Amino acid sequence: MNNVLNIKKLSKTYYTKSGCIEALNNVNLEIKDGEIFGIIGNSGCGKSTLLSIIAKLDQQTSGKIESSKKDYVVGYMMQNDALFPWLTILDNATLGLKIKHIKTKDNIEYTKKLLENYGLKDFMYKYPNSLSGGMKQRVALIRTLAIKPDILLLDEPFSKLDLITRLEISDDVYNIIKKENKTTIIISHDIAEAISLINITK
Repeated sequence: MNNVLNIKKLSKTYYTKSGCIEALNNVNLEIKDGEIFGIIGNSGCGKSTLLSIIAKLDQQTSGKIESSKKDYVVGYMMQNDALFPWLTILDNATLGLKIKHIKTKDNIEYTKKLLENYGLKDFMYKYPNSLSGGMKQRVALIRTLAIKPDILLLDEPFSKLDLITRLEISDDVYNIIKKENKTTIIISHDIAEAISLINITK
């Protein structure tokens, strides 16, 4: 199995008026193709900083990231579902395609197929206020998958959900990721969530 990402001696320091803040120090990781990789740690330990650097939204202070894919495409799913209430579910799900200027007929059909496959067919032309919290997270994941990313980054995707919804949607989301065979990095501060992740990926 090939490594999609090789992260070598990665460090990140933020410089402020009050001094230096070391967010990352000498991080080394190998992420294999098709792997679901979990990173566990307390809030403020640099998890989101690492994802931002992988997503090319931030720049490391030192170290490097190498990839087997020359220009790898990243799908980044944040903690909030970030659905626009005035857009239909389909329009929300294809928003990433629009932003990247790849909202072609084929890509729209691909997104519709994802919505159908994962239980949202009947909600395609409805609005976010008609969905439960878990269903909104499912739409957010499909929006991320619609751009056909090489690497999927999940930043504590269940932290804003109540416990019952969290339990219902977490297995659902992980199973979608496995079925779509996406290389995924997920960060969390919840050990129980990490155990669930390990069990599903076995």
